[in-house]
Amino acid sequence: MGRISHRIAWVVLAVASAASAAPPGTPKTRSYRLQNDTTDRRLSVYSLERTIRRTVRYGERSEVLSYVAKSEWTRLQLRDADQRTGKIAQMIVDAAPAKIKLTRDGQPVSEPPEPDSIALSGGSTRLATDEWTKSETTVLVPAAEPIEQAAISAMLDFARWPAEAMRVGDRWENSVATGFFDGTQSFELADVFRVGDRTMLRMRMTVQGSLRGRAAKNSQFMGAEVVIRWGYGRHTLDGLSGTAHYRRNSGEGVEEYELTLVVRQTRNDILSVEAANLLIDQINAVGDLISDKNAGKFAAARDGCASFLKKWPDSLWRPAVDYLAREMDSKLNPAVAEAEFRVRVVETLRKWRAANEGEKADEIEAARKEMKQLADGCRPRLLKLLTGDSQNMRAAAVFTLAFGSDPDNAKRIEAAMKDASPRVRSWALYGLTELRRAPTDAGVFLVALNDDDPGVRARACAAAAECVPRGSPQMPAIRDRVFQLLRDDMRDGTRRAAAITMGIIGTAEDLPRLRKGIKHETSRPIRERIERAIATIEARTGNRVAG
Repeated sequence: MGRISHRIAWVVLAVASAASAAPPGTPKTRSYRLQNDTTDRRLSVYSLERTIRRTVRYGERSEVLSYVAKSEWTRLQLRDADQRTGKIAQMIVDAAPAKIKLTRDGQPVSEPPEPDSIALSGGSTRLATDEWTKSETTVLVPAAEPIEQAAISAMLDFARWPAEAMRVGDRWENSVATGFFDGTQSFELADVFRVGDRTMLRMRMTVQGSLRGRAAKNSQFMGAEVVIRWGYGRHTLDGLSGTAHYRRNSGEGVEEYELTLVVRQTRNDILSVEAANLLIDQINAVGDLISDKNAGKFAAARDGCASFLKKWPDSLWRPAVDYLAREMDSKLNPAVAEAEFRVRVVETLRKWRAANEGEKADEIEAARKEMKQLADGCRPRLLKLLTGDSQNMRAAAVFTLAFGSDPDNAKRIEAAMKDASPRVRSWALYGLTELRRAPTDAGVFLVALNDDDPGVRARACAAAAECVPRGSPQMPAIRDRVFQLLRDDMRDGTRRAAAITMGIIGTAEDLPRLRKGIKHETSRPIRERIERAIATIEARTGNRVAG
């Protein structure tokens, strides 16, 4: 949602009444320039009611499901004095479907299905901002399945006007394209009539086109017919009624749909500057809440919702904040609880890394304690992350398991050494290092030392030094492979890791080849590391080799 400027300049736009603006001639013979209202600070509210009737035939049998879905659509127009376009803030509040009826072979079913059992929304609220002009605007449509959303958009998103003025009987067309629909809207200015002192235009619209994306799967749009009641003096929608037909092949039978849409205007006001500015402040605050939610800062979003409702309990945008607060409630939304858990795992790993890099003992211990709580208290959830799509989450999970007390954790970490991601394999080695124990088969480290990824090879050097006992039957082969990496690996970081590891696992037998290897090393820092490794081995074994 785009951020709206903190203050909107007060622009007085004169909108002539129909009586004073009308040129000579009767309403049906004069011309009318169609345009969208661009009055600053106009607040309009509409009720939307749609009735959906689905008929399915299975041979000679039939089933008819019908229900009513209601929404409230709020629009606030805002513009700056130096802009030809403005912002329009829109909120749509969808209630749960009502009046659900089901008949089979013409007989009513005594207990109709619940909304969630037939994949209907239990209600939602959305708030968005966009741009609008005299000739084009955008609409926010109710939440619905893709094919229904395509039909609603095709009927409701019509306010894209031709440049020339129109008379009764004139016709024009619009191309309409949404995420789920491509088609043509055909219009006719059918009638002009008066309601009190207001001039109303009645337009008929037919829609033809084809479905796109997910809406197109086994589905076909059959067309729509709409009657639009347009307030000419205000240049706003006064009311709309229309019917769309579409069908879908479910595999068991053809589903025929009839969607009837009725829109009525319930409020149309021009707000004071102060009232509009208050609503702008509130929209900006909601935008910040949405940003926190999208960034995974769920606790901040929850706290922000509570602060908003305390500060502005009667806000026009309260339904959006209430809905957002429910979305952020981990008790009501398992997906949020899972997302928060993921954030906690990643954040704990970040703390551990930062503490180790800073060599801060107290912070290292705190991070270890938190990881142990995760590994022991949330082990099933960590194991689930090990099979997820995100390599970052698999890496964080496999390392966190190393801090747990379950003896099976080591096997899980060893298994992660076969993960397709080098990042996961590296963090599995970190985990084995944290356990300070070799796998059942220390040959796991030989495999890692031969990994295609240089970062994994480097990490395997350190892990082998920490985990494999000096008397292990695998240790001679590991020493040979580490020395080979020191001599031949193309990556400086891997050779540096190999030099450090040789200082830990090397024996007196390794001293001659290490001394010889110095002469072939091109990197000065790595040569210094080899010298330190030689000195360490000599001090440990009491042997010396001539330089």
